[in-house]
Amino acid sequence: MVASDSRLASQAGARVLAAGGNAADAACATALALGVVDPFASGLGGGGFALIYSAKTGKVEALDFRETAPAALRPDLFMRAGRIDRALSVRGGLAVGVPGEPSGLAELVRRWGKRRFARCVEPAEALARGFPASAWLVDHVADELKQSPDAASFLAQVLARKRGPLAQLRAGDLVRRPELARTLARLRREGAAAFYRGEIADAIVTAVRDAGGVLERNDLAGYAAIERAPLLTTFRGRRIFAFPPPSAGGVIMFEVLGILSERTTSWNPVPGGAQDPAYLHLLVEALKHGFADRSRFLGDPAFVNVPLSHLLDSSYHRELLARIQPGGTLAPERYGTTPSLAAARPATRGPPTSPWWTAKATPSRSRRPSTWNSARTFWPAARVCCSIMRWTISRWRLAFPTRSGWWLATPTCSRRASGRSRPCRPPLLLAKTAWKWSWARRAAR
Repeated sequence: MVASDSRLASQAGARVLAAGGNAADAACATALALGVVDPFASGLGGGGFALIYSAKTGKVEALDFRETAPAALRPDLFMRAGRIDRALSVRGGLAVGVPGEPSGLAELVRRWGKRRFARCVEPAEALARGFPASAWLVDHVADELKQSPDAASFLAQVLARKRGPLAQLRAGDLVRRPELARTLARLRREGAAAFYRGEIADAIVTAVRDAGGVLERNDLAGYAAIERAPLLTTFRGRRIFAFPPPSAGGVIMFEVLGILSERTTSWNPVPGGAQDPAYLHLLVEALKHGFADRSRFLGDPAFVNVPLSHLLDSSYHRELLARIQPGGTLAPERYGTTPSLAAARPATRGPPTSPWWTAKATPSRSRRPSTWNSARTFWPAARVCCSIMRWTISRWRLAFPTRSGWWLATPTCSRRASGRSRPCRPPLLLAKTAWKWSWARRAAR
């Protein structure tokens, strides 16, 4: 079964499944098809997150392929007459990030799929050559033309009708996207790398810079999807996984569940069910706490210190629950971590101690995606053999994991992309010890 908000996109994913693909293949085909038929919601210029469960291994993994900011982007570029112009972050060249969808979907299929990436592109390419417009697409085209009459010329390049202007578009009318079809055809033939180098990359950079942006070719060439450690909690005896920052949804959801778990004793928390006013009040107030902390703390962990240990701590959830008033609401500053408490709890980059985190390596994204950070969640088992392996660790200096195995390097040569690190696969126990030791050394600096 494939579920999306477009019948055509779901059918594209279902066809990939029927042809022998698996859930990863279907997700890729569906996402690419959505970018064709619902261009106002997603597309090759965007990015995303993938949370993958493998029934074969029982593991849950998280792939981050969200957009990143161009290296030359600065806060002052969004200032006009000494004030922040929020419109610049919504429209125009400065609002464009480095696209992550092509790289991320290709990586999703490469690591977890059964079909070739080219086969997953084919359904979207076929749709781009002609598909019936949905009522949703018609409404969004009309809204865009109403808000910005100048958008007509741009939309005419994106959506082509056989007859008549886009203002007369009706549900069921045939719509073609010839430029996108050519781009998808190139991705099918040459892979996702064709999007980040060569003719397509040059066209993207030219268009963005002509619109006032600062995107450069190196931004595109340096992009790479990265793996993160999924968040994990247990609620009423069931395991729940969610995506970690830079996604905010998982942290908010776990904070809300933590508050609810302190009050509820079953899946039916109140006699009146999910529509009971008392339950709805509790849920809304819990969500207010979660979104308040989102505004104060959450962001890209490569640039923002996110205090996950604090936000996901059960004692903090009990504190938030105690603030909720059954018959009223709080002042805005009383939701989430209060400003005075936030100042007293500076965020740190150390490994979280909360049981809500899984113990798994998480490379960090920076402007050089190929640089891998050795700060990781430690393995408690490493304590046992730490003294035995100390001399080996001091000789090797650092040991940290990558997708291709365990790599050993000195702190002055920790970039896998440089080609100077030497690959090695030490015993797992030794690797765990070096992992903890290397984090402790970095944290002490």
